[in-house]
Amino acid sequence: FSTPVIVNDNSGSDMGHAPHGANHPNGPVYVAWADYNVQLADASMGTIKIDRTNIPTALPVFGVDLLVANIDPVPRNLSSTLGVYDDTRGDTYPALAVDENDASGNTVFLAYAADPPGADEGDIYFVKSIDGGLTWSPPLRVNDDATSRDQIHPAIVDVPSFGPLWIAWYD
Repeated sequence: FSTPVIVNDNSGSDMGHAPHGANHPNGPVYVAWADYNVQLADASMGTIKIDRTNIPTALPVFGVDLLVANIDPVPRNLSSTLGVYDDTRGDTYPALAVDENDASGNTVFLAYAADPPGADEGDIYFVKSIDGGLTWSPPLRVNDDATSRDQIHPAIVDVPSFGPLWIAWYD
């Protein structure tokens, strides 16, 4: 293994949580993570961030953290549909994929869970960047249920030979 490299720029009470990496065959390596202040009792404000490096064969040097979205993180312990404590561990894990059909490696797909308004404590959202993470599309809610059931732990994969982008999650 190589020497560990710090990816996120934050220090202090913010937490680079649940990092997820993806790379393009032509070079860019991306890492996304959830970031929120762990000293807040409810951790009610958080962000999804991303960083990239263009040096896949050497020791990576990551740049400035890029904001993907401001979110309300999914609660650490979810409530059941009956409104009682549920032992299910909820987290705001981002999932990342890079479009292999884009030769520049600048098209990035990201799915994440966030706590929406109302009784539902977790929905899955999708965003896309075509400029290497500098800007992002507006969040699109992926799950289409009309229940108070939570959706968490997304996974995303781009399968160029099959065409579509696939997103799955725990429901």
